[in-house]
Amino acid sequence: MKSTKRLIVVLFTVVICLLILNLRHGYAQNISVPFSYSVGTATHTACPTVVVGVTQYCYPADGPYVSINGGAWQAIPLSASGVTSVNGKTGAVVLGATTTLQ
Repeated sequence: MKSTKRLIVVLFTVVICLLILNLRHGYAQNISVPFSYSVGTATHTACPTVVVGVTQYCYPADGPYVSINGGAWQAIPLSASGVTSVNGKTGAVVLGATTTLQ
């Protein structure tokens, strides 16, 4: 009976030590490349094939394009048209409260 308990304790200790030694090692992870960039002189039709789960940027001669998460290529606007007037005011407009809150 005494030797059986001792054997169980020794086996338990060995298993715990092996688990601890195995947990100390890290393992490499295989992940996909989340972003991809390409630059060329051709038009956007020469951009790489879209890949599901990968956001790609392409800079061809006809302007920058993006494929978000494997979606279709979309042109990135180079300039945005902003607000030109607010409540009939133009130029450097300062907004303020127009009504009193109660």
